[in-house]
Amino acid sequence: MTEIRRRAEVRIGELSRELEKAQRGDGPAGTFALPDGRKSKTQALADAGISTSTAHEYEQLTGGADARGEAAAKRAIEETLARGRTERIPVSAKELRFAITKEAVKYTTYI
Repeated sequence: MTEIRRRAEVRIGELSRELEKAQRGDGPAGTFALPDGRKSKTQALADAGISTSTAHEYEQLTGGADARGEAAAKRAIEETLARGRTERIPVSAKELRFAITKEAVKYTTYI
């Protein structure tokens, strides 16, 4: 059950990351809107019952916007969840974030 929840959190993060943020408009009081009248990211998340802070936490599980970060996150997720299955212990969201961060550091270049 915990693995299903963790995978759902990752998928929500992927979907949330793909939502388009509203841009400040020219209207009164600098309102935010999408040009074609679609829902903003904040509105779509609210309709789904997800806070922006929770969505941000889930987005962190996706490993970022570049392909290397995503690949590192996927490896870390699969390895961590597999270890949880083998050891028959639930994997916490905190443990999963730690594993993703640790894996991502291997592929980060410092200048």
